[in-house]
Amino acid sequence: MIPNVAMLLVVAVLFIPGALLIHFRKKPDQATRWKKYIVYFLLVAVIFYLIAINKLIIAAVIIGIKGFDELRVAAAKGERKLKWYVQAISVIFYGIIAAGFLFFSAKTGTHEQWIVYGAVVVFDGISQLAGQWFGKTHFVPGISPNKTLEGFLTGWVFALGACFISAGFDTPHLWMYISIGPVALAGDLLASKYKRLCGIKDYDTLLPGHGGVLDRFDGLMLVGACWYVTEVLMLVL
Repeated sequence: MIPNVAMLLVVAVLFIPGALLIHFRKKPDQATRWKKYIVYFLLVAVIFYLIAINKLIIAAVIIGIKGFDELRVAAAKGERKLKWYVQAISVIFYGIIAAGFLFFSAKTGTHEQWIVYGAVVVFDGISQLAGQWFGKTHFVPGISPNKTLEGFLTGWVFALGACFISAGFDTPHLWMYISIGPVALAGDLLASKYKRLCGIKDYDTLLPGHGGVLDRFDGLMLVGACWYVTEVLMLVL
């Protein structure tokens, strides 16, 4: 099977249990949950399409600019006033990540982009599903109360499996595939921590059912940035 098609099928299959969970676990906010599901499906489709035509840089620019704006608004309108140096450090750190993601989108091959994005989607989706189904150990309650250790570990294993299905076991990027889950989690926690510091629940309402562009792409941005930096270091060293 063509590697990119394999990853696409893995991601497509992932949406099935998500739909079943929404359908059978009827809750008062079911309509909102369906809206969130549909928006996420369309986002995934658009990003994969941009990767396929070698134009991920378009998404990277939009995400980067919107992310800066969300940080600014969160600091200005949040219930808690950030100290100037905390805000400055946050913006500088975000700028480094955004720049790394831009270089990843512009310089990395489409096959690697396809694998990285697919693995992040699998990690995010499976982590959430596993956390809802059998997650019990909340290991970062002060930053992200819904994150569970069981969800994280399950998502990590499935993301690594998706990489192997798409790229095979004999790959020079093996240890980089292993790092995708933890790095994606770190990106998520960094974005969540900034929200807690500002005293806000969501960054924005642009994406219905989601907490903003940063909430949706935080993991991908950090994974992409780390991937690009790692590849540069490998060439230099």
